Amino acid sequence: PENDAVPTIPSAREPNRHSASKIFSVSELETYERCPHEYYLKYVLGLPANDVFKDEGKKLPANVRGSIVHGVIQRYDPSKDKTIGDLINSECINAAVFPDNDIVREIEKLLARFAKNPIAKEIGTGKRELRFDWKLENSIITGSIDWLKPKGDGFDIVDFKTDAIGADEVEKRAAEYDLQLVTYALAAADAMGEKIKETALYFLEPDVIYTKPMDEKRAANSLSRIKQIIECIGKGEFKLGEKRPPCYKCPYSRNKMCNERSDN
Repeated sequence: PENDAVPTIPSAREPNRHSASKIFSVSELETYERCPHEYYLKYVLGLPANDVFKDEGKKLPANVRGSIVHGVIQRYDPSKDKTIGDLINSECINAAVFPDNDIVREIEKLLARFAKNPIAKEIGTGKRELRFDWKLENSIITGSIDWLKPKGDGFDIVDFKTDAIGADEVEKRAAEYDLQLVTYALAAADAMGEKIKETALYFLEPDVIYTKPMDEKRAANSLSRIKQIIECIGKGEFKLGEKRPPCYKCPYSRNKMCNERSDN
């Protein structure tokens, strides 16, 4: 995929589109794997999700904070004179957020770790915020890769996360993002005919990079997972199984809107 060459495929979805839709975002697939009922509430019923709650005591909602951080990293170039503070101010304005001192300091502290990490010196290579539309059998999967990073005779997939976690929580949290990363890797490999060597999650809060090889077994298993999710969505299977989903990510759980778990 190339930034200027990948066409945008328009979506012609209807509100109750799970049975007929052929276009899925990576976020949709992630949501379904995490919790089919959350998928049903968000993508089938269309209940508001991102705006129904704001974390108490937080100056910025997590999604807005993450968007600003990603915007700064996308534009960051260690060879140029623009400071991280300048970029934060600019991205706050883009996100319709007034860049007061507290907000700038909060985000600047987070990005200061990134600027000191060796990975920041390589950020000018490869492609950042790379949009893709991947045709998988009769479906289209859409997404955006934070960083397609050259590595030897192939590439790595790098994704930046602003989760406020400790270093001891990285491995568990990384497992929750696995579907996202393998989908990126499969889409990039299919489009370019190049080998994706590994996926990497850079957690800015503990300043930890979690890497995992993208071998043939992982690729095959991941492809099977994606196909199964699309098949289940098409069949309208939205009930929870025995395994409890990670409800901390779900706005419907936090707002007592989920009727699948009595202990929510």
